[in-house]
Amino acid sequence: METLSNQQILRSGLVDWRKLAQALQARYTVPGYGVTATFVTPVARLAEAEGHHSDVKLTQGAPDISLCTHEDILWVTPKDV
Repeated sequence: METLSNQQILRSGLVDWRKLAQALQARYTVPGYGVTATFVTPVARLAEAEGHHSDVKLTQGAPDISLCTHEDILWVTPKDV
């Protein structure tokens, strides 16, 4: 499985995402817990449709989303980008 280097990830043009440890990470600011849950629902639906699930941390006004490939390794692949 092809893994991406830090330079390849930077060149991919992801605006809100950063590579931290072995995953792509994003934190969004939203007004309140209910809006946070509403915000992550389409993320969960897309992940389910793609069969590529993200890790989501639901907190008051700041959902954290983490993406990495869990097949054999934990690393960023083109599928994550």
